[in-house]
Amino acid sequence: PVKRYFGVTAEGEYVFKGVEAARSDYPPFVRSFQARLVETVFSTLEKSGVDGALSAAEELLKREVERLRSGLVPVEELLIEKTLRREKYKVKAMHVVAAQQAGVSGKGSKVCFVLAKHPKSSPHLRVRVPGTGTILPDYDAYEKLLVRAYETVISSLVNVNIPASH
Repeated sequence: PVKRYFGVTAEGEYVFKGVEAARSDYPPFVRSFQARLVETVFSTLEKSGVDGALSAAEELLKREVERLRSGLVPVEELLIEKTLRREKYKVKAMHVVAAQQAGVSGKGSKVCFVLAKHPKSSPHLRVRVPGTGTILPDYDAYEKLLVRAYETVISSLVNVNIPASH
C-alpha cells in the first residue's frame, strides 16, 4: 500500500497522507508551507502546465526561505512535537534531550522543541524547549526541512505531461 501521497479530491479538497504536511513531528511552518505548495502546484498546473507550476513552486519556496531567514516566522511555528515511545532511551536523540530540559518523562508524553543554532552539533546544545531562555533558531536546519517538503511535491511533477490551457 502507498503510505505517502497528496492530491485533490473531486470536491476540491486537498488530501495529505504520510507527507510532511500530514506529520505532527514537522513544525507547523513546514506543514503549512507544503500544503500551500500543493495548492499552488495544482492550481497552476491547469493554467500554465508543468513549467508554470514549477516556477510558482520555486517562487513560493524562495519567499518562505526569505521569511524564515529574516526572523519573521514566530518560534511557535518552528516547534517540533515528538512523543516519547519508551520509558528509557540509550541514545540521547533530540526529543529525549528536549524531554529532559522540559522535565517530561514517561512513555506517551509529548515534548515540543526548537532546533537551535549552536557552533557544536551536540543534540543537548542544539535543542531548546520554549521557556528555557532565548532561542536562536537554526535557520539552516529549518531550510533543509522546507526543501525536503518542497522536493516531496516537486518530485511528483517530473514525469507529468499536462498541456497548459490557453
